[in-house]
Amino acid sequence: MRVLSILNFTNIDDYNSDSGYIFNYILAEQFILNQYDFDVILPVQLRNHTVAFKGEIYYANLGVTKYEARFSFDWKGILDILIENRPDYILVNECELALPLRAMLITCALQNIKIISYCHYPALHVGANDTVKFDISLNDAGLGRRIVSDILQAVNVSDYFFIQSQFAQKLLYNAANDLHIPLEKEIHVVPPPYDPFLYVEKSSKGHKVIYNHRLYESYGADQFLKLVHKLSDCSFLVTNPMAHRSQARFFSSTFPEKIIDLLRKEGNVSIVDGSESRLLYKEYLSQGYIGIAPYRPACVWSMAAIDCIGMNIPVIAPDIASYQEFIPVSLRYGQLEEQIDLINRLKNNRDFYETSLQESRKILSVLSPEMVFNRIHSIIKERGSI
Repeated sequence: MRVLSILNFTNIDDYNSDSGYIFNYILAEQFILNQYDFDVILPVQLRNHTVAFKGEIYYANLGVTKYEARFSFDWKGILDILIENRPDYILVNECELALPLRAMLITCALQNIKIISYCHYPALHVGANDTVKFDISLNDAGLGRRIVSDILQAVNVSDYFFIQSQFAQKLLYNAANDLHIPLEKEIHVVPPPYDPFLYVEKSSKGHKVIYNHRLYESYGADQFLKLVHKLSDCSFLVTNPMAHRSQARFFSSTFPEKIIDLLRKEGNVSIVDGSESRLLYKEYLSQGYIGIAPYRPACVWSMAAIDCIGMNIPVIAPDIASYQEFIPVSLRYGQLEEQIDLINRLKNNRDFYETSLQESRKILSVLSPEMVFNRIHSIIKERGSI
C-alpha cells in the first residue's frame, strides 16, 4: 500500500518546529515499519532543504501563508505527481484542499485513490456560553465562514476524516449545526503521536519554567507575560518556535515581536530559537522542570505540551478546551492566582510534583506512534479499503 502526503506549511521559515511537519515524519516512520510506502509532496521552497522523510519526496506549488495554504491548489503539479506515484491513499494535511483534490480525482478518473484528511486546526474559537465563532485571525473580510464551510465539506468528500481531540470534534459538529451543513461522514478523533526523540525515562534535573509555544495574542502570550511579571523569583525559558517569521506573517500581526520585546525587559526570561534543530530543542527542554500550556480558549491540542511531558516535565494548563483531555485535573487552573499557586506548589512540594508527573505521563501510553498508527489503520481497515 502506498500513501502520499500533501504537506502544506504556514510556518515554512521555521519548518523544523511546524506541528504538521513533525506529525508527518513521525507517522511516516510507522507506516513504513508496517510495510506501507509513505511519500510526501512538499512546497517547492523546501527543494534544497534537508527534511526528515525516508520515502520519495516531490515538490509542488503549495501554499505557505495562512490563506494561500487554504485557497491555492496546484492542479497540474499534483496531478503529474499522482500519475507518477499512483498512491492508494492521499493524506491531506490542509483538509480544506480535500475539495479540489476530490474534483481532480473525479475529473481524471482516479476515484480509486482514497482521501484521508487530518484537520490540524478547525479555524474556530469558543465564544460566550460555549458558542462557536470564527477564528478572528482567519476571518479577514469575512473569510472565516468560507474556510469553516470548506472544512465541513471536506468531511463529506473525504473517505476518512480525522481530528485531534473530542473538543475539536465538538467544535466542528457545532459549526455544522450553526451553518446548516449536514455531515455525511464521521469525524474520527485521533490525537497526534508524541515524538520518540523527546521521550525520556529519567526525571528532569532542570530548574526553569518552560514556555514552548507560539507567541500569538490568540495563544494568550499576554497572559504569559503577566505570569512572568508576577513570578520574578522564577527563571523562565521561552523556546520560540517561530524565530524566523516571514514578512507575510509579520504583516499579518506584529504582536509576537512586541511581546518578545516586553519579555526581554523582564529580568527572569531567556528567549532562544526553538526551531533551529530538534537536538537543540531537546537540550532546551532538558533545562526545565515545569511546563506552561498556552492560555488558548480554542486549543484543540498541544504537541508542545506533550513534548514537555515526554521529557518528564509536568505541564500546567487552564481548565479549558482540549486540556481537559490530556492534562491531569490537579494541574489545571482557573485564574492567574491559581496558576501561580500551582507553580509554587510544584516547586516546593516534592510529593505533589512526583505524583503530578506520574499522572501526566499516563497520557503517553495512548500517544505512542505505534498506538496512533494502529488507531488510524484500524479505522481504514474497518471500512473495508485494505
